[in-house]
Amino acid sequence: GKSTVAAKIVQEWSNGKLLDNISCCLFLAAGSEEPIPLNRLIWDEYGDVSLWTDQEIKEIYGYLQVLGKEGRIAVIIDGLDEFGTFTQKDVNKSARAATDPTHAVDIKTVCAGI
Repeated sequence: GKSTVAAKIVQEWSNGKLLDNISCCLFLAAGSEEPIPLNRLIWDEYGDVSLWTDQEIKEIYGYLQVLGKEGRIAVIIDGLDEFGTFTQKDVNKSARAATDPTHAVDIKTVCAGI
């Protein structure tokens, strides 16, 4: 049900049939507990990401921040309900992690930051 709807939204967006004001759509699956850097979480399927310099990662992260401030990013989180309650500690941890996209954090921390 819910996972299918989430995947369908991303598919419709990628085909230009939905969310036409959105420039970037991120689909996050909440199933993993392995800490992972934000840059790998977003671009893991893009093979050249391992060759990017720290400066290039920070520049791209900056572009994403601009799109976010303009309301042009959609973040779809599949399985968010599996996390339970977010605590103030989760939110504080996510605020610290948000300053460095190369710092590995767990998916719950990423979601708390969103």
